[in-house]
Amino acid sequence: MKCPECGRKMATRTATKVKPYVYRGSGLDGVLLVGIKVHECGSCGPAPEIPQIRELHKVLTHWILEKPKKLTGKELRYLRKHAGIAAVRFAEQLGIRPEHLSRVENGHREVSNQLDKLARVIVALGIENKDVRDVLSGGRRNRVLRYSSSRNVWEIKAA
Repeated sequence: MKCPECGRKMATRTATKVKPYVYRGSGLDGVLLVGIKVHECGSCGPAPEIPQIRELHKVLTHWILEKPKKLTGKELRYLRKHAGIAAVRFAEQLGIRPEHLSRVENGHREVSNQLDKLARVIVALGIENKDVRDVLSGGRRNRVLRYSSSRNVWEIKAA
């Protein structure tokens, strides 16, 4: 395969637990993908093949909703965007000013415990077949996102 940017030959590898693909397309920190093909150009960088990207984002949303620690601003923004809620509307639902939401999403203000819980409920209510109590109960720890090519789905697996 040739690099679409510079035309050089690209090496192909499968992302593994030892050498995962760092997925920055979500806008989140520390999202590591395994089980996907990654084409690498020495000068232009990696070009991953991410199958079922909508399913990946759905699984990632559940993963964030179920994490036991408080949400970060980036995670709050991701959840809002994935739920398709405009910032002004989300701020209204949360009972805060849009300016405050912007500061939280950009990391200038901390996510309060109340904001964390309410945001999770608002987003979880918009997800089909998801019991809100499961989202708020603590969730999963030490997991990785793995693509199962045989089943053509993204799964949350133990690390």
